Amino acid sequence: MDKRQKILIVDDSKLNRDILKEILGETYNYLEAENGNQAIQMIGENIEIDLMLLDINMPQMNGFEVLKIMKRSQCIAETPVNIPIVAMTANAFKEDEEMALSVGMNGHIAKPIDVDKVEQVLCSILR
Repeated sequence: MDKRQKILIVDDSKLNRDILKEILGETYNYLEAENGNQAIQMIGENIEIDLMLLDINMPQMNGFEVLKIMKRSQCIAETPVNIPIVAMTANAFKEDEEMALSVGMNGHIAKPIDVDKVEQVLCSILR
């Protein structure tokens, strides 16, 4: 049985998802969703996820809306969903990171994606 931790990549850009899959390589298992609706559906299906890499700027449902739905479900679910969430965004200012953390994100990764930063954030949260 595969014991690698599972990461849900949520990004509307296939290129970004592909880059992240390359970074995660054989160290982690991963699933991918191309929008917030798919991410919420996957979580609702009780798929075991150890961490979510969540794009903030997506059409239809942005990352902050996904977080809000997840927090609401934590309050009403019999078995709360408590998945660490790392915001991913092109908004790379310190204020953007502070805002993401203040609303309940567990980390922040600026785009374009930096391999070392991704590894640093994953290690700090998952290990």
